[in-house]
Amino acid sequence: RMAKDAKTDEDRKEAIARLDGEFKKKLDTYFRRTSELLRHFFGLRRLRHSCQKKNKKEEQKLKRIVEGLEAVYREMEAMRKILPQNEDGEMMRKMCFPIMNQLDCAFKLHSATDAGSGGFQSVGGFQSVGGFVDVS
Repeated sequence: RMAKDAKTDEDRKEAIARLDGEFKKKLDTYFRRTSELLRHFFGLRRLRHSCQKKNKKEEQKLKRIVEGLEAVYREMEAMRKILPQNEDGEMMRKMCFPIMNQLDCAFKLHSATDAGSGGFQSVGGFQSVGGFVDVS
């Protein structure tokens, strides 16, 4: 079993080494932007929940953060569409899913709250990607 795991790890390392450097840079940037925006998103939601009175300034900030999350999602979706239609391109598209799934969770939570479903709903911040279905 250890030999099989080592071979699999080596295959992954080799496949990642083949990937376009520009793609890896963009993916890293999307990851960092998403992480920072989600950190603020959940922080503001928690603050919003703890205060009885709505703060217009914080509501505007939350709106800008959601717009930033939407922009990242649109950029990633556009990038995924222009990736090559080969094995490497497919692997790159799949590498985008964890970040895009995190964004989807935030959008659903935000929409549910704005639709009047009752305010703060804790989803624990980041979601484990292990439970998501592969949509490729």
